[in-house]
Amino acid sequence: MLVCDSVAAVCSIIILGCFLSGSLELWILCVVNMINGFMNAFQNPASQVAVTLLVNPKDYARVGGIQSVVSSIAGILTPVLAAGLLSVGGLGFIIVIDLGTFLFAFIVLLLFVRIPDIIKKEQKASFGEIVGSIKGGVSFLKTNQGILVLLLMYSVLEFTGAISFDSMYSPLILARTGNNEMAVGIISAFMAAGCLAASIMLTVMNLATGIPAAGKSTMAEVTEGRYL
Repeated sequence: MLVCDSVAAVCSIIILGCFLSGSLELWILCVVNMINGFMNAFQNPASQVAVTLLVNPKDYARVGGIQSVVSSIAGILTPVLAAGLLSVGGLGFIIVIDLGTFLFAFIVLLLFVRIPDIIKKEQKASFGEIVGSIKGGVSFLKTNQGILVLLLMYSVLEFTGAISFDSMYSPLILARTGNNEMAVGIISAFMAAGCLAASIMLTVMNLATGIPAAGKSTMAEVTEGRYL
């Protein structure tokens, strides 16, 4: 996660340098966002695994709901705050704030957050055991085609979505609207509001069905149009 955040910070520095030198162009934003999206394709699963190691299993559903709601609220408020900061200090000021938040998060994750090692030393598997486990998993998937299809579908959608949709929709909207930042903000806010509404709706509807939080999160993403 720290590596992915560091790459994102380097991308922000590149954008800041191009902006200050007057050479910032749309294709630079596209390339930088594609790099960020590529790193997010690895960071998001890693952060989800880290949360499961930090939280008691009985609280998984609750934490998943909190994460979804907080993410949606942040998505709604971000365009408003960004517009205000942009009018006050410009793009350079926003990038400096972005780098400051990165530095804060990096230090906290590095020095204060301890992800427990749930595998004891005597329980660590050898290379041969790992290979055997992989072969067993492959054999299981061969005999359970439905699970294999779902796994492949989710992997492809998650990876391509992180690279394409998550990272490219802002530059594409800017290109189609004549660099209208307001349009990007409005669309981002409505997307976040849709995700929030979907999360609340799915939580209320599925309290009695026992659908896992991960399933709710995926359905909320589909509902908000992430994979469309």
